[in-house]
Amino acid sequence: MDASVGGVVMRACKNILSRMDARLAKYIFAGGVNTCIAYLLFAFFLFLGINYTLSTLFAGVITVTYGYHVNKIYVFNVKSANFIKYIFLFSAVYVLNISIQTLLLQVGSDKYFSGFVATFVCALMSFLLFRWFVFNEKKL
Repeated sequence: MDASVGGVVMRACKNILSRMDARLAKYIFAGGVNTCIAYLLFAFFLFLGINYTLSTLFAGVITVTYGYHVNKIYVFNVKSANFIKYIFLFSAVYVLNISIQTLLLQVGSDKYFSGFVATFVCALMSFLLFRWFVFNEKKL
């Protein structure tokens, strides 16, 4: 392989990896903030005596619009993204979240711990789904 071609390939790979690292780091930060807000809201609604499924829904609805705009502008840096796809995937992640919580509650877990585990599992799943299906358009 020609040294100049190898250099171009190496620079291209390095560029892709550095962008991925930056995007993932931004997602972890923004997602971490959004996840903390979502969990605090979830715990607050539980404290008020609201059922865990509704507590999860209310917390999610409050943070979904914030998360959409932060991911669009700050994390994935795209001009436009499909909000309908975002809502659809959010709904799928909500079902996964409730399923995880229900399973953990059935094996005797505490409802706060169940919500904590489900929130973080779903945060990772959300990143992958949103990156692949919602925020994969042209950069700003």
